[in-house]
Amino acid sequence: MSAGDPMSHGRSGAAPHGENTAGLALLMELDGRAGAAHGPAELSAILAHQLSARLRVDLPPGDSAGSSHAEEWIDRTFGELLSCPQPPVEALRCVKEFAKAAGTEADGPLPAEISAVLYYASIAAARVRCHRRISSLDDDTLCRGVERMLGEPWCAEPLRALWEEALTALRK
Repeated sequence: MSAGDPMSHGRSGAAPHGENTAGLALLMELDGRAGAAHGPAELSAILAHQLSARLRVDLPPGDSAGSSHAEEWIDRTFGELLSCPQPPVEALRCVKEFAKAAGTEADGPLPAEISAVLYYASIAAARVRCHRRISSLDDDTLCRGVERMLGEPWCAEPLRALWEEALTALRK
């Protein structure tokens, strides 16, 4: 399926070359770096700060591919977007791209753990709340990422609801 196809209810096959390996790389990086630079309390504080940050701070106007609906969200927070029952797909795609870039930069703006949370949360929100794919990650890889996020003690409670919603939908 392409990035714009509706969500399927079954497990999809292997993803096309590229993003699937990026998703796996984020998971492997987390395994290697988890707790290395930041403890759970610090990660919790950084995540809370990022979820309360306005999208405008990290996603300047124009990053939402010209979508007026996504532009309406630029003054909202990451947390508002990720907890919205019907978020704009374009804004979720921008968050995913920001998180992917931030998580792979050596001196990126966010710890890899926080980037992974935003990456998987944006993909999961698009899949379960918009019934759209914004990633080429296959369901098994997305499930592993979501399970990893659920297993982190520092993940914020609003996102735990998203993780559980995503696992329920993806396991059908």
